Amino acid sequence: MSNQPTELAVHLINATLAWYMENNINPIHIVVNSAKIDVPVLKQYADQYGMVVLNIAPAAVQDFHFSEEGMSFTARFNKVATYIHVPVEGILGFHIPVADGVMEMPIFNLGTNTRAIEQALQMSGDEEPPKPRPTLSVVK
Repeated sequence: MSNQPTELAVHLINATLAWYMENNINPIHIVVNSAKIDVPVLKQYADQYGMVVLNIAPAAVQDFHFSEEGMSFTARFNKVATYIHVPVEGILGFHIPVADGVMEMPIFNLGTNTRAIEQALQMSGDEEPPKPRPTLSVVK
């Protein structure tokens, strides 16, 4: 690789994936640029900025591989197994679930538009984290 930002991105992605696994955090959402992926089924899930949010947790994908060239795995879309390869430059960042929502961790500049990212998350079809259960209290 000749591009220093790309080399840094490889290390950031690898470290973030290791952190997810070590802390048993699910789901693992990545934001990808659909223009960098040659998978027609994903284009229909892209938002107006071309961003797609994918869950790459071990329970959600098969045959996961990450290298200097990018990330590849098999995922199901409409019950059809689909091979996906995302070059490093196409991985824009991660969405990390936190207690009060989602923390965005960009790898490459997303041209950060929080509203667009929120919309991309909604389009991903993944459910929000469960809300705390209501509690009862004694009223006198």
